This record gives sequence, C-alpha cells and structure tokens, in this order.
Amino acid sequence: MSNIKSDLTFFDCNVFIGRHQNPYIDSPFNISILEDTMIASGLSGGLIYHSASFLYDASYGNKILLDEAKGKTEFKLVWIALPEYCTPETNAENFISQLKKNKISAVKIFPRYHNFNVVTGSLDLLFNFLSEEKIPLLADQEEISWEEIVYILNRYNEMPFLLQNTGYRMERYIIPFFDKYKNFYLDISRYQAHGGIEYLCGQFGSDRILFGSGMPVFSAEPIMMMINYADISLKEKQNISSNNIIRLLGNE
Repeated sequence: MSNIKSDLTFFDCNVFIGRHQNPYIDSPFNISILEDTMIASGLSGGLIYHSASFLYDASYGNKILLDEAKGKTEFKLVWIALPEYCTPETNAENFISQLKKNKISAVKIFPRYHNFNVVTGSLDLLFNFLSEEKIPLLADQEEISWEEIVYILNRYNEMPFLLQNTGYRMERYIIPFFDKYKNFYLDISRYQAHGGIEYLCGQFGSDRILFGSGMPVFSAEPIMMMINYADISLKEKQNISSNNIIRLLGNE
C-alpha cells in the first residue's frame, strides 16, 4: 500500500517481529521486512518486541531482538518480563542491569499466556525500578485483568502504563482509568470507534492516547487514517501520532 499523505509524523507503539500464532500463515516478519513495511506506510519508527519472547522463551526472544535490531536507530526495543526474572532479588537486579545495559525502552508482560498474576507481587521489584526510571510498562487488554491494572496504577503512579489492543467495546472499562490515573495510557490500534478519538480528547486531552498498529497481524494504515481525519486539532493529532510516545521514551 502506498504512503498516506500527511503532515503528521507517525511512530508506532505496537509492533512485533517474528512469526505470529496463526498456523495457516507463514510469517517470518523480520526486521528488514518491518523496515520496508514502515517506509511503505509512512512510519518514522516503532516500539518493537520479538514474538519468540511471548510464544517460546522470553530470554531467547529478548536476545534475538537485540541481535536483529542492532544499529537500527528507528526502532526502540521492548523486552518481555517474567516473574522468575524478579525473584529472588538477585534475579531482579540482573534483569534490571541488562535493561540498562541494552538501553531497553519499555517492558511488556503477558500474565495470562505466561500463567502468573501481578497481584501476587511477583513483579514488584521490577515495577519499582520502572517507576523510579519512568520506563513504560505495556500489556495487552486480553492478557491482563482489570484487578491487575488497578494494582499497578495504585502502587506505581510514576510508571507509565500502556494498555494495548483494546477494542471499542471496552470503553466503559477504560474511561474510569483515564479519569482517575494520570499514568494510564491507551494504544488505539484496536480502538476503532466512530468519534472515539474525539471523545477521549474532549474528555481527557490528547496526551495519553498513542498511535499503534498491531503489525504484522494488522496494518498501520487504518489507524493512521482514523487519526488524520479525526475532528481534532493538528496539535492533538501530532500528540497521538508520535509526540506522546516519544515523550514517554524520554525524548530518545
């Protein structure tokens, strides 16, 4: 698909490389293919993780991500975290040290798929570090319970929490989070609601709404068009398309 003509800069907060779960589609979506796809779509870069970290082994996938993305400055890296990385304390110290050493921009968790519950405190040592450093924590809506989200937002209010892959039918769940917690952010990759962006901006401003695509499972263009044609100001559109995520990543 050809470039969408726009005055906006788009930085994608929701991308992975590697194979996805569909057994009928061979999808070796590597970093080179991602680069080509982003250029074709008109994206300036993205926040990415490796599917092997989710579907196979987190440490293995995190390492592959480092190897594949070496020298690719347009990408900011996301590592997947597990409870065993944070207990005992020596494990947490080692994982945190590796985050610093490798300049990892964000951490993502999959509590349902990886069979743990945040409320037990299994990642508290990591969350303390992320909160101190203001490093974003990411989670897909279907992977984390509302109770776990409340646990995180109540205890770690300096840690930006980005909820991803949230459909428009979840609006009545997420609105209270926007209203109560200033560190709650929403990736709109699946938030395809008529007038949804306008409503969120009108109620809460544009500073906590982030553009994401969900590539390679989904395409970036539909969400880009939704932002481009939203009935909001150009400044609000630019906040959503890239400024907000760049700010959260520390203006890297």
